[in-house]
Amino acid sequence: MKSLKLTVKTRERVLIFGVLISLLFFLSLILVVYKFEMDSMQQHSRVFAEEKKRVFEKMIDNELKAVERFCIDWAFWDDTYEFVESRDEKYVTSNLHESTFKEDWINAMVFVNRNGEIVYARYFDENWVERDLPEALLSQEIHNRTGIALVDGKLMVIASKPILRSDLSGEERGYLMMARILGESWFSEISKTLNARISIGTSSEEYGKYIRTKEVFPDIFGGEIVLSLEFENSLYDEHVRTIILYVIAFLLILAAFSILVALIIERSLVSKM
Repeated sequence: MKSLKLTVKTRERVLIFGVLISLLFFLSLILVVYKFEMDSMQQHSRVFAEEKKRVFEKMIDNELKAVERFCIDWAFWDDTYEFVESRDEKYVTSNLHESTFKEDWINAMVFVNRNGEIVYARYFDENWVERDLPEALLSQEIHNRTGIALVDGKLMVIASKPILRSDLSGEERGYLMMARILGESWFSEISKTLNARISIGTSSEEYGKYIRTKEVFPDIFGGEIVLSLEFENSLYDEHVRTIILYVIAFLLILAAFSILVALIIERSLVSKM
């Protein structure tokens, strides 16, 4: 009877020990797989985010080039060259009516002569309501430069070129500045194209179910502008499924291993005792 009790206790202890070892082994494998998959997901997510950022940079660059080309067309033009000297109102009535701004999506124009005097300036907000020109757009820092800036909380594309004749001959007669507001409608359109939410300002980067990343652009005034992108991580579910499959596989292996260990113990050790 005493021998039977010892045999039962031995079996229980061996089985408990075997189960604990198996569980530890199982948990260790799960932790290794989890870390590997999370590291892999973050690496792939960063690559995915960089692709989005490159497309976004290209969109900003397209806006810069578009405004710059339009500014060149007007600045390197004989009529503009004469206007900053003569201040002829015919130039204004013929070329600078409200429809010109709307059709070409130019929110601001500033004509400055060689003495630094403002010959003409006009500014519309993103809803095409005429407003007072922001002081920042009168800065000499932006002369003959192209870039983006935050002006009164609005993201703007700005281009400034010297005023020359159409054949680029003669001396400069001043500068022409043009600005385009990248407002809510632009952000909405770009967000649909990129399938991402874009906002002004910094946010902590994240590479989980949602990817949050940021892109830093140089400000035309010498600072920096941070634009954040947030979008759903299409790789997340795939990596979660992979982890679940590993867990299920390890559980099956653990169950089979535990049964095998129990049988070996029963036949080789406990039976002899």
